Amino acid sequence: MQNRQKFNNTVKMSPIEEKFARIFKYMGIPMEQVQPNASFVNDFGFEEFQCNCLTFYIGSYFEIDTTECLIIELKTIGNVVNFVNNKLESTPFNYDPYSHVL
Repeated sequence: MQNRQKFNNTVKMSPIEEKFARIFKYMGIPMEQVQPNASFVNDFGFEEFQCNCLTFYIGSYFEIDTTECLIIELKTIGNVVNFVNNKLESTPFNYDPYSHVL
């Protein structure tokens, strides 16, 4: 989420980045603290409940299968973003990334 284009003093994000921004906002993570190496547990103090909520949001927003403790296993924002990108790249061609809006 580092290489964003500015347009009229606003940051233009990809659809995936926009979804992550909404998820992080819901989870109380300030956007200025979103860094690829930031740890959900160490930097944001996530416990099992928050990890499960974040995993649920990611599964719902991106319509991908996730396990309950995904966030604890992947540990950082960058790892989670890469995981989602890899999952989305491996989905069938009939997948519509804009079909699910929360």
